[in-house]
Amino acid sequence: MEAKLNDTPLKICVRCPNWLGDLFMSTAFITRLMELHPHAQIDLIVKKGFENLPLPHRGKIIPFTKKAFNAIAFGLSLRHKKYDLFYVLPPSPSAAVMAYFSGATTRIGLIGTGRMLWLNEPVDYDREPRSQHLIDEFSLLFKETTEPTYPSLPLAEGWATEQLQGLKLPEKFIALAPGAIYGPAKEWPLTHWQELANLLSKTGFTPLIIGQEGDFDLDLPKEAVNFCGKTNLNQLIALLSKASLLVSNDSGAMHVMSALKKNQIAIFGSTSTVWTGPRNTSAEVVTVNLDCAPCFQRTCKFGHYDCLTQITAESIFGKIQSFKL
Repeated sequence: MEAKLNDTPLKICVRCPNWLGDLFMSTAFITRLMELHPHAQIDLIVKKGFENLPLPHRGKIIPFTKKAFNAIAFGLSLRHKKYDLFYVLPPSPSAAVMAYFSGATTRIGLIGTGRMLWLNEPVDYDREPRSQHLIDEFSLLFKETTEPTYPSLPLAEGWATEQLQGLKLPEKFIALAPGAIYGPAKEWPLTHWQELANLLSKTGFTPLIIGQEGDFDLDLPKEAVNFCGKTNLNQLIALLSKASLLVSNDSGAMHVMSALKKNQIAIFGSTSTVWTGPRNTSAEVVTVNLDCAPCFQRTCKFGHYDCLTQITAESIFGKIQSFKL
């Protein structure tokens, strides 16, 4: 149903994931939702700090922080919006509580502990959780058979240039993102990144290190540039839109590049390539198929991190050379 009985467009709200990578994966869901409801108002609720990102929507992007509101109070603050549909993407009980107290007519989300009371249209998994891509898990909420959907981050003309004012980028560069907020079980060793930067410095492409301050503190060849801590999120997106290729861990930067549909190599350790791998036809995924992986742990319980250390800089460099850059 595209419109209510009085012919006014539907009002839809999407409670988006809190993790940056999951948020960019959810753009596949949002884009499909906009296609299914071409005239609907579609508001997004995002973690505070993400409200100025260029996310697809057709309404408002509303920031949420637990420090200012709890889920009940925030839900109540939405009641005047009179949402017809409220999609709950995070798996937490609090996200479902928010939907309930918003007063939305229909509240849709995947089943989970502590959620059934708050959702009036709970959706069951069609297979074991984490055994299919997270994007496909989100798509279960549509209750229809669809082709695989892809994340999308279409940037307005001139947006990237505007964001990058004041930053001097190399003419040709390959971005390296050594960080991963989740923990060291997702982080390829820094010495491997250092070695890769040394190999890239001889190719005519500038190795450009991106991430948060402190993500990379080793020496780099003179041809390399370290931008860690020097960009905000929008500048990071704009920078990646100009990169020839990104090499990253399973991280937010990886999912940004996936949504931009650009060349990338993703290095996986403790997490699952099936569940959160980049859904991007221009992506190459690198992982070691150990018996203990994926374990989804932040740190290696064995202390060896073999799932990461066994991936060499030479092997990643070889995969870079296979791309037509």
